[in-house]
Amino acid sequence: MNALLSKLRISTKIVMSVCFIVVLGIAILGFIVSNKVRNTTRVNTIEVLSSEIEEGASRLQRNINRMFVALKNLDMDLASIDLAHNEKERDKLMRRFLNDEHHVKIVSVISFKSPHDFYMAHRIGKSIEILKTNNCYNPDIYHRVAQSHSLQKSRPYFKDIDGEKIFGFDFGIPLKKVQNGNAEVVGVIVAFVSIDSFSEMVLRKQQDTFLMQENGYLLLVYDGKLQGKLLNEVNPDPSAKKVVGLTREGYSGVVNYHALRTNKDSFLFVKAFDIFDKVDSGSFKFNWALARFVSRDEVFAVAYELQKLILIAGSVVLLILIVAVYLLVRYLVGNRIVVVSTTLDGFFRLLNDPKKGGDVHIVKTNVLDEIGRMQQSINTNVLRIHENTKADNTTIEDMLNVVRHIKEGDFTQKIAAIPNNQLITT
Repeated sequence: MNALLSKLRISTKIVMSVCFIVVLGIAILGFIVSNKVRNTTRVNTIEVLSSEIEEGASRLQRNINRMFVALKNLDMDLASIDLAHNEKERDKLMRRFLNDEHHVKIVSVISFKSPHDFYMAHRIGKSIEILKTNNCYNPDIYHRVAQSHSLQKSRPYFKDIDGEKIFGFDFGIPLKKVQNGNAEVVGVIVAFVSIDSFSEMVLRKQQDTFLMQENGYLLLVYDGKLQGKLLNEVNPDPSAKKVVGLTREGYSGVVNYHALRTNKDSFLFVKAFDIFDKVDSGSFKFNWALARFVSRDEVFAVAYELQKLILIAGSVVLLILIVAVYLLVRYLVGNRIVVVSTTLDGFFRLLNDPKKGGDVHIVKTNVLDEIGRMQQSINTNVLRIHENTKADNTTIEDMLNVVRHIKEGDFTQKIAAIPNNQLITT
């Protein structure tokens, strides 16, 4: 390598050195700028995600809590009438409740006075049908509320309503009648809440959002086939299991997540919250988690484009610098060194063969930089040595001529030339 570099011209070495420094500088600049942009875009993306998820969770809570308040109002209204004999008022109240709360598909009420008479109102398309049946559509919730006199909920499940499978959960509350300041449980109200009805509010036709319970049970997801399944079962990546574990702990924040839909590493913002946060019962919790993800490639797309831009711009700058440095080095150094070299070559020829060396070609310099001053010094010394050499050559020729005459017997000749080199005369 050293042998190869030693054979290169100075201009080539300078150009190579400049190229190396420029490439190194561009690489460092690109890394710093790209890293800064990546951090900034990551922070901005997380802020946007967190804001959207916070708003989505708040909308869900507002709607669920509004439904709960409406159900409590229905509770008080129904408890104040005789369900079996005031049919018109009963149906009016149940119909009004379903009209106001479109997230509720079925509402069923029973009075303990008539334990075999269940009054059920359910939505069929845009109409509401009210029936009297002998069986509660969810006996488990009914018995739990009747026994505990407290709020109860079921696990989310698929229910067939008017030929359509709807994913939701049952929510039961005790029917309380207040008399003289005392509340008496006189029946049970059970409502089927459609989780599917929140789809537009939560997913917004996007495929980057999903809603789940704290145990990872998927409630709303871009692919309906995944609904009702566990996240860590449909997504075998360890990051999914980590997300479920964090939501169980009530975590809200950013998680590195491998998205199943895109099959890409992503940033996922998850918000764990109590969907019934306004329910006045410390033991009644229904914790959900809303999550939205965005691929890292999408987040860092700007940084990648900036890297490409820096690379392209750096290549153009490097090319311009190569040409500029090459021309400058050639003009300021290369060509002038050739002139100096030519002068020295002529001088050395003169020294090696004074008779055939001839005159030394002297080039006048107009630039007084380092090379110019060196050229001036060389010119001055070469001219002086050239003149001295010519004088010495004349003396030597005169001496040889005298010697030749002496050999011929002519002792009258004298050496007339005076040499500059005093050693010649000694």
